[in-house]
Amino acid sequence: IGMTITGASINHNLIQQVAPRVVIVEEAGEVLEPDLIAALTPSIQHLILIGDHKQLRPKVDTYKLKTKYHLDLSLMERLINNNFPYQTLEFQNRMRPEFSNLLLDIYPKLKDNLERVNKNHALTCIGKSMYFWTHSHPEKSARSHTNTEEVERVMQMTIYLLMNKCKPSEISVLSAYQGQATLIRKEMKTLQSSKPDLFGSSDTDSFVHVSTIDMFQGDENKYMIISLVRSNTNGKIGFLQD
Repeated sequence: IGMTITGASINHNLIQQVAPRVVIVEEAGEVLEPDLIAALTPSIQHLILIGDHKQLRPKVDTYKLKTKYHLDLSLMERLINNNFPYQTLEFQNRMRPEFSNLLLDIYPKLKDNLERVNKNHALTCIGKSMYFWTHSHPEKSARSHTNTEEVERVMQMTIYLLMNKCKPSEISVLSAYQGQATLIRKEMKTLQSSKPDLFGSSDTDSFVHVSTIDMFQGDENKYMIISLVRSNTNGKIGFLQD
């Protein structure tokens, strides 16, 4: 039986009748502890929590509940913080070594499956497989944060990749803020309308995927363009500091 945490809470009486003895929770590091506890039944003998307690925490809409009462702490993270035994996967199979090296301060035991990740060939049209394109153009703040300079640079980079035979479906654009992602999607549609030859005619391969970083978690693609948005004289990076 498979269901979401919300579905498990709604169908709690039904789950009690089924009386499962083993429950597996995927992405357990992002599940609110009250939501998880509400979904469990007395019949459970084995609870398996799978996730990463060093990535995104559960989302809590009320700031006070998050900061004062730490409601954004998952059951998985709380158990680990209290020295409950756990196992960590150490081999990664997705990133080239120059990317995974950035994570060693978070995952000091992380190792690369070189036989697999070395098959991810770097682009020949760009000198390095990863670089930071800096600027000092100020952000705009309203209901969400946006940065028009970064939108323009995303478009320029997308055009460059497409002109160098990258498929639109192989490119993903991520933004730290929903407002920025909305702007980029709008400009991407305009770009596709004005330069249809770059995008091709295939319905499945003709779109560049644009998303927030949160929504993209767990997915992957060959070529990533990331807009971090924040740029101000106060050095504030907002929720990214979490």
